[in-house]
Amino acid sequence: MDAFVDWYLHNISMGGPARVVFATEIFIAELLFMLPYKRRRGFAWRAPLSAALYIAVAFFFPEQWLHLGSYITIPVFALSILLHKFCSGYSFKKVAFNCIGAYALQNISVNVAIVVRALLPWAAEYRILTDFLWPPSSSPSAGCVLPAAAARMKTSTSTACG
Repeated sequence: MDAFVDWYLHNISMGGPARVVFATEIFIAELLFMLPYKRRRGFAWRAPLSAALYIAVAFFFPEQWLHLGSYITIPVFALSILLHKFCSGYSFKKVAFNCIGAYALQNISVNVAIVVRALLPWAAEYRILTDFLWPPSSSPSAGCVLPAAAARMKTSTSTACG
């Protein structure tokens, strides 16, 4: 039991989940880029199998190699291209293009999340971001970006901020 606890603590607390989260984000982004394209026969079993293999490779990737940084992403990127080629019926060029777009999307989304987290404590203290996105009930016309967008989606005749 102690060996299992040591293995668990080493893999979970020393970056195991971070690698899995990264692999999951990349895989989901790649699936988003594949949505409009035709799928191969058996996509229903190919996609989960590919996701499991991709995440397993990320989870069990040797930590000794993590110091190589960017050099690690090249084989992982190649694996993602192969797995998506396995799931779709398109050329390697088109699949590689989609995978490059997915990597860019994941990178941008993580960087935006970092900026939002860095700014959110300040914005929350002065209610700048929250008042802009979700207006207080006493002021229905102040900063109604999300409610107005939701209203426009429900009815096409509504105006911007009521």
